[in-house]
Amino acid sequence: MNIYQRNLDLIVEEIDNELLILDVNNGKYFALNSVSNDIWKILENPLNVNEIISELTKIYDVDYKKCEEDTFVAIKKMLRLKIINVFKR
Repeated sequence: MNIYQRNLDLIVEEIDNELLILDVNNGKYFALNSVSNDIWKILENPLNVNEIISELTKIYDVDYKKCEEDTFVAIKKMLRLKIINVFKR
């Protein structure tokens, strides 16, 4: 099973409820939307996707299937940007 965790090599600041992320390795800045912001906060500890979705359904009034679809999109983008990492458990 895939486990997701924050990329700990990033510098992260929260300003006005928005996360700003600096990747010091390539000098790129990122600002996360609300769902990605919440995923980042949820990933304070490494989790699998079902655990992430479970936490998000506690935050948002959304059905599980819709949350699952949106979560996979957000995770894919966050992985592509190297904001989070994935490993096998």
